[in-house]
Amino acid sequence: MEQKKKIILSSEERTALEKAYRFGSCHRFRMRCKAVLMKADNVKVSTISEFVGYGKLAVYDWLRRYRRDGLDGLREKGGRGVKPLMDLSDTAAVKEAVRKHRLSIKTAKAEWEKSSGKQVSDITFRRFLDLLAQDISV
Repeated sequence: MEQKKKIILSSEERTALEKAYRFGSCHRFRMRCKAVLMKADNVKVSTISEFVGYGKLAVYDWLRRYRRDGLDGLREKGGRGVKPLMDLSDTAAVKEAVRKHRLSIKTAKAEWEKSSGKQVSDITFRRFLDLLAQDISV
């Protein structure tokens, strides 16, 4: 069930894709660029899929996105992944809880959890404190 839609690239488009493939900072983005370049060279999608290490449906999606949005269609979309449990908005409340309970991080964590309504592991709380300490020491 190979789709027969061809991709015809101008010299500028090919140059931009080749540059993005060679120098892109994200591996997935580079593989998407390579897939479009290969399809423009009339390589079958099944062969492209094997080369880039992603399924044929993913390759078809990349080709569709490239046709619709150009090189920007191959970039990572924002908003993906798991959101952090603690972020900069928690800084003041965490600092206040730690200030009140300097001798017990567990007590400070419990107070912050009660006031924020969030639940985090001890490790997550300690990592957040480490990040705050790094910001202070800079």
